[in-house]
Amino acid sequence: MRMPAEWAPHDGCLMAWPTRRELWGEVLETVRAEYAAAARAVARFEPVTMVAPPGQGEQARRRCGDGVEVVELPIDDSWLRDSGPIFVLGPDGSRAGVDFRFNTWGGKHHPCTDDDRISALLLERLNVTRVESGMILEGGAITVDGEGTLLTTEQCLLHPNRNPGLTRADIEAELKDRLGVTKVTWLPYGGLEDLETDATWTASPPSPPPPRRSSTCPTTPPTPTTPACAPTRRSWSPPPAPPAGPSSSSSCRRARSPRWPAPACQAMLPGIDVPELLLGVHSWTGFLDAFVHLADISTRMHDLPRSLAALLISEACNVGLTPVIKDGDEALTRGRLSHVDQNHVRAETHAAANAILIKAQRSVPIVRLWGGGLLASADGLRFVVPVQTISAAPSPKYSGYKRGLTLLNAVNDQVTGIG
Repeated sequence: MRMPAEWAPHDGCLMAWPTRRELWGEVLETVRAEYAAAARAVARFEPVTMVAPPGQGEQARRRCGDGVEVVELPIDDSWLRDSGPIFVLGPDGSRAGVDFRFNTWGGKHHPCTDDDRISALLLERLNVTRVESGMILEGGAITVDGEGTLLTTEQCLLHPNRNPGLTRADIEAELKDRLGVTKVTWLPYGGLEDLETDATWTASPPSPPPPRRSSTCPTTPPTPTTPACAPTRRSWSPPPAPPAGPSSSSSCRRARSPRWPAPACQAMLPGIDVPELLLGVHSWTGFLDAFVHLADISTRMHDLPRSLAALLISEACNVGLTPVIKDGDEALTRGRLSHVDQNHVRAETHAAANAILIKAQRSVPIVRLWGGGLLASADGLRFVVPVQTISAAPSPKYSGYKRGLTLLNAVNDQVTGIG
């Protein structure tokens, strides 16, 4: 049996009702409304089953409407893509659900026992054969092409907060055996900054989930399925390198570069406190005020600009939250930063802040002096390039003979930075 690709046709969609109040906080009801809207939209095209914890089924039914089936089963929260079963198909159309263990991304949230058991309960309810695995794996940590290749990250699957007793070879063997893939491709890390489903949460070593009772259910005709999976990303510590072997200069040649320019340039640069720089720019432009609350309400949160500056730095430097957290400082606690990231930092607020910075840039005297500058973009990075320097050439002594340009100012729609 083999796991189908995410874009393969499927018979339905499984979702879970937002539940963990300490995670969602004051936006819980807003999030539930959004989940219900998503469920109603999907239900126009395929069956949707919404899993709600006992006692919350009626609320979920009322919000989702008659077109969505709501079932009450114990869950800890709404991350069914990570905690739910992964469906595999046989060449004859038979199907089964693989039940991997789930420990809330390395023990980030407690409790998680209900989410760890939800796959078995769903498969039993759907009357689908259950294939049990003792390995911890979130569905969102992998993706497949449906033709035998699986893509995953070292950042997540090799992190000690998942399966510290398993080697890379052990994990590959389990993925191949349970999901029917023949090739596992490893990336060092993924491409999304997700503070809640963070792959590298390491506050304390997670306790292994308690043992579960094994059970097997018979197979049935087509039933609702969850989508396939996608990678996650955060700061990554590489696994130990393999022992060095003989090298071949012909197969791995690298151009040598002079070493003196880097320390010389570093010595000429002034020392800059990057957080103070962002807050200084905010004092001139007010760009951090563009990061408004998700619910479009005014906030009484004290020292919000400092929290935003810390989040922007953690994203721009790709270091995660740990380096910017400061216990005892209200604006820099993990809870505050997580809350601000969920409710204030998103694509539209980045774009609004970006617009403020670009407008302020036009008033800089040297920019007005140059005049005729063009707003260029590369990979989402926007910058002003004066016409006079569009063909400026780097020194051929170091870079060879080729064209170049002068980068004057950069603001990213996703991350605020300086280039």
